[in-house]
Order: sequence, then structure tokens, then C-alpha cells
Amino acid sequence: MAALFTRKRSIDKTKLYMLMDRESKLLGRGERYGKENESTLHIRVFDGEPEAIAAAEIVQAVPSNDASAILMGKIISRHGSEIVIEPMRQLGAEVRRNFRMPVTFESFVYPAEGGRSPIKSKDLSCGGIAFHSTYEFNVGDTFEVVIPITEGGPLLLKTQVLRILAHEGPISLYACKFIDMIHDEESLLREAVFNIQLRAVRAPRSK
Repeated sequence: MAALFTRKRSIDKTKLYMLMDRESKLLGRGERYGKENESTLHIRVFDGEPEAIAAAEIVQAVPSNDASAILMGKIISRHGSEIVIEPMRQLGAEVRRNFRMPVTFESFVYPAEGGRSPIKSKDLSCGGIAFHSTYEFNVGDTFEVVIPITEGGPLLLKTQVLRILAHEGPISLYACKFIDMIHDEESLLREAVFNIQLRAVRAPRSK
């Protein structure tokens, strides 16, 4: 079987789709082909196994192009790497924002009072982050956090504490949301989150 996620090719990012199952587990990525006004969605898979995607039967098709609709659809046929999806209904933009992946990295936050404090992430989505920190935040506090895993360099994002999830001695676990993000920042963050799960999908098969 060919290795997954290793092919290098030119992709039109305006036609790029992430394909997830009903529980929002990422199955793979593909490029839309055919006419835009067709009643069905035609995807040529280049990351992931087309057989596994087709076996899911019902998928969420999430385009990288914000102008295109996010769809829940039924896979009605597959020929090699090409699958055809019959749309069932449109989904809201929260699908992109709430897609959350466990990911661990060390970084920093810059509290409103000044200075900086180290953190260790627990999970990340396009809408927010959960992290461990010795700095004492309150619900509603705003600050800046460095996200070091995006392509082209780290992002510095304005963030607000939503909940304090746990206390472990001097370390607390905070659930936070990103605020005032611009489009380019959200796009970079979304690509980073999807790439994390693509690597997670590949890892068990590479052992």
C-alpha cells in the first residue's frame, strides 16, 4: 500500500476540502473538481484513504474557501481516489471554529498587566485553546497568546478566559477563546489544526 500523506503536488487551495465523519474526526483531504454548479460535490482525495472515507458513508465536507458552503453529505460513489458526495444539508461556520485537536506545545502568554508567562497547551481549535499555566487568570480576563505551530511563523492572538477547568497545585487548566481574529489569522490557524490531525491519522499506520 502506498504511504499516506507524502505526495507532493500543486493544489488549488480555493478548491481544497477537509473530509470528516459525523463525529468530526478528520478522514482526509481532497480537491474539488468538475463544475461548481453541479448538484453533487466531486472530490479527488490526495490525503487519506479513499476506501476509508467512502466507508464512512456520511461525511462533513469543509472547504478552505470561506465563500463555499460547509456540507453534510452522503457518499454515493467512489472510483479510485475520486468520490462523489450528495449534499444533505448545509452546516454552520462553527464547524470550522470548534474542530478541536489534542496538541501539546510550550509557549507564552502576555497578560494585560504586563510581562509574560509560560504555558503548556492541551488542545487547540480555530476558536480557542486550552492550556496549563501557573499564572492566575480569572474568567473574562483577556491577554495575548503565542501559537507557535502555524506555517510561516508564530501567531500572536488576543484571547479571553472562558472557564477554569482544573487546578493541580500551582498549575491551572484554562479554556479560552480567540477574539478579534482577522481572516488570514483564522485561515493559518485552521490549516495548522487540520494538519495536526492528518499527522495523527497517519501515525498509527506508519508503525
